[in-house]
Amino acid sequence: MTDKVNAGVVATILVAGLVVLNYFRKKKLVLLQKKLLTNDVNIRAIQEAKAAAYTVKAKSILDNRIRNLKDQKEATENASNNIEAGIEATIKDIKKAKSWDDLDRV
Repeated sequence: MTDKVNAGVVATILVAGLVVLNYFRKKKLVLLQKKLLTNDVNIRAIQEAKAAAYTVKAKSILDNRIRNLKDQKEATENASNNIEAGIEATIKDIKKAKSWDDLDRV
């Protein structure tokens, strides 16, 4: 009887740990989405500055900055997608678990 109780306690702790992990993943996801919005605003502002720039050198510098921001945006989107996939995979694994041993593997 105590083995079943101990297994239940361990499983409860594991599930609670996974819930906490998903909570922090979601918080990071929100931060990444805010960063995406900031990058979009910065890209638009630099594009407007580029249109107003007179020299070729200034336009070149702004082009490089736009390219860097777009690369950062892509990296942020990839990180966001990876976090979302991790959250979904963890939830699916918890739902598919048929025993406490299955939860240990999650």
